[in-house]
Amino acid sequence: MNQVAIVFGLIVTAVVGIGAYTALAPLVTQSENRNMEAEIINVINATSEYRWVNRNAAGLATADFEELVDNGYLDTDLYDDGTDESVIETTITAAPGATPPTVTYDAGDTQSCGWLLDRAENARWVNVDADNAANACNTNTLTVVIE
Repeated sequence: MNQVAIVFGLIVTAVVGIGAYTALAPLVTQSENRNMEAEIINVINATSEYRWVNRNAAGLATADFEELVDNGYLDTDLYDDGTDESVIETTITAAPGATPPTVTYDAGDTQSCGWLLDRAENARWVNVDADNAANACNTNTLTVVIE
């Protein structure tokens, strides 16, 4: 008799757990997406500022994410070279001197990438050329063009 009660209790617990996961999973994803959005906006703004300050300097064309960190545009406690350093431990790159200048961000999955692209183009992130055709998601990786 005790075994039946234990098995029944385990089944009820499993059903409640699955229901809770189903109800709360979108909240976790939304929170993660907001954290990624805040991070990429920070990187975009740092890239744009670096471009503006160094617009006439030699070496701008070869500047990268590491250059932003080394010169104080991004926090050295959070970043080194952008590899496996995003809030979801994926890669971020910046090419402030490229033509066009870009920031790429591995969003981890296609859905999050699409959400970030929509935010970049329709929420009009500052310093992003929202109408540029080069803004895109390539599977998980978001690419945005800096103004």
